[in-house]
Amino acid sequence: MGQASPNAKGKPVLSQETLPAPPSGAQQVALGDGQRSAAGQNGESPVPTGKEIQGPALGVPQEVLAMLDQRKRSLDRREEAVRQNEERLLVLRAEVDKLLAQNEAMAKRIEAAVAKEEQRAAGQKTAQAKALLEKERLALEQKAQLAKMYETMPPEDAAARLERMPERTAIQILRLVKTKTAGAILAQVKPERAAKLTEQLLAQTP
Repeated sequence: MGQASPNAKGKPVLSQETLPAPPSGAQQVALGDGQRSAAGQNGESPVPTGKEIQGPALGVPQEVLAMLDQRKRSLDRREEAVRQNEERLLVLRAEVDKLLAQNEAMAKRIEAAVAKEEQRAAGQKTAQAKALLEKERLALEQKAQLAKMYETMPPEDAAARLERMPERTAIQILRLVKTKTAGAILAQVKPERAAKLTEQLLAQTP
């Protein structure tokens, strides 16, 4: 089995046992390195291995670079516009806050002025009411004094005075004095005058 047997042409045939074994992985790497070294010494370019084979380098087109640059400038402009808008918004907000503060202060001034005017009007009304009451009080005092004067006056003198007075004033005096005094005075007045005064007294009696 281990010997070569001659073939038909006289050449020896090697059996499988005498064939050299294929090189291992490490040996293949060593052989590849040796071949690349030998090729380098002979001026030949080394044959690249499978791991070293790469595709051709792709250059970036100028159109893509221009588009990216334009895109960047557009984003920069948008960012600047946003920043400017934010600054304008801050300014507007400050102005709005200022206007609100001014309006609030004005509203307080108006409220204070209205309150002062109401207080003044109330004081004026109170003063007018007091003045009216004082006027009425003085009128009542004068009427009381006038009534007392006619009551102490002789009836004929009082009648003579009433005949020269307007009927309205004569009626007021007759209402102020006592009923007995009024009757005594009317008795001294002329009959026609006395009748008119009596008729008006009865008409104005509640």
